[in-house]
Amino acid sequence: MPRNTRKIWLYNGFWDKANLTPQEFSRVKAKLRQLHGSGLNTPGLKAKKIHGADPLWSVRVNDDIRMVLYPSGNEIIVLNVDHHDKPYEWAQKNNGPDRLKTLIARQNLLPYEPPDEAERGLPQALAGDARPSGSFNVQPGTGMSDPGSGSDNPGRQRWAGNQLLDAALEVWPKPVADVSAAKQVNGTYGGPVLVLGAAGTDKQFTAVIRSLYLADQFAEAGEHVLLLADSMHAFETFDLFLERAKEQEVLKPTVEAVEVARFDDWLQHHTQEPVSRDDACCMVRQGLEDETLTSKTAAVVALNCQNFGLQAVHLCRDLALATIPRHERWDRSKLERLCLVADPFQRTDHLRLNIQECDVKPAKI
Repeated sequence: MPRNTRKIWLYNGFWDKANLTPQEFSRVKAKLRQLHGSGLNTPGLKAKKIHGADPLWSVRVNDDIRMVLYPSGNEIIVLNVDHHDKPYEWAQKNNGPDRLKTLIARQNLLPYEPPDEAERGLPQALAGDARPSGSFNVQPGTGMSDPGSGSDNPGRQRWAGNQLLDAALEVWPKPVADVSAAKQVNGTYGGPVLVLGAAGTDKQFTAVIRSLYLADQFAEAGEHVLLLADSMHAFETFDLFLERAKEQEVLKPTVEAVEVARFDDWLQHHTQEPVSRDDACCMVRQGLEDETLTSKTAAVVALNCQNFGLQAVHLCRDLALATIPRHERWDRSKLERLCLVADPFQRTDHLRLNIQECDVKPAKI
């Protein structure tokens, strides 16, 4: 049978902006698989042009949920999904030629592959342990010893058990369906941590909990944990959480040691030059190496790192070690300060390289 050449793209932030339950996310993913296999002609999709919003189409997910699509040749760009009426209202507001041109620009899109095809691009150890949607695979680096003990930070309490998670849940701006992954990352591993989770598995909340844990353990006075977002929507969610958390006396000392930034904006701030992402990463890494650039970054958590590229993940590793004396950086246990959060079903070719190059080895816990 000839290989399907149809290409499905998702607008960056497509999953994050959808206010859906895990069960509804599963229905959406089933429709995406149908789109990938048979296109808009699939009878069950009930695809149709949206009146007054040409050239956008709608697809029926269930009785209540609709997706908004932009078909172009053998490509389909999925732009929006939500409960009935909201997608149509969104389409009416965003169907202008200038707005559409911005929405479908390649830098704003993420490629989609069904899980069975995506897994073929993953390391065998990952593909063989693929978890169902709605669950996480939190993985520490293997072959590492002497877990990071952290350091005393005057004025900051040490969190015990799930106290940190419980306090964060009270001010997190969105419902959290499953906190199991957040509980797993709220602890020490003695090496870098990789969190793999499909869309709808609360990766943002898990990234925040890991950031707060690392701040509690490693951030000395004047240092911070750098929490990197891949999209403006994720940045705004993190930023809103931090602002709310600072109003809570119990969380404020820890939260103030976390800096959140959209990755590309952070790069632009530190390079001040119109260069590519890879070139900007190389420039910052070189600055760290020759000490023309100093960093107070005590740890790094990168959300959806599969979208950043190889040079960016190298930079995250270097930043995570920035406050470690050079003669101690050979000790891989110091990479406790690095956490990569990724979706294994998107851009799997980059994800495979990132895992190997960062020495974050697949391992069950």
